[in-house]
Parts: sequence; C-alpha cells; structure tokens
Amino acid sequence: TKALVDTGSMLNVMSKRVWQNMIKWPLKPDDTKSMKDANRGEKPLMGKVSHTPFTYGGAILFANIFVAAHV
Repeated sequence: TKALVDTGSMLNVMSKRVWQNMIKWPLKPDDTKSMKDANRGEKPLMGKVSHTPFTYGGAILFANIFVAAHV
C-alpha cells in the first residue's frame, strides 16, 4: 500500500475507509480535533490512532494519525 507523505502538514490524516479496511487499530475518539481546508472551511475528525507503524525507505517509523470521514 502506498501513501502520500506531506512533511509540511501539521496533522497526519487517513480516510475512514482506509482505517476500517487496512489499519484496524483502536481509534481514540477522545483525541479529536478539526481540520481546516484550503478554503478556510473546518471539518471534524473522528479520532486518533496512536503510534501507527509504517515503513519508509526500509525504515520503520511511527506516527499519530487522525481519521476523517470526509477525505
């Protein structure tokens, strides 16, 4: 599976579909935030998946990733 890594982003976000079908790690709904888009709109996030492992160039990295229904 491939992903787009935006090193300038303030939040790591994945879609609800990816979380449900691929990640399947517990979602912490108490760690919710909202996400502002380029049009200055604001959308709610469902929660956070903590310490999610992924590989990048052979290295194993960990990130906190927020889940959004609208992406």
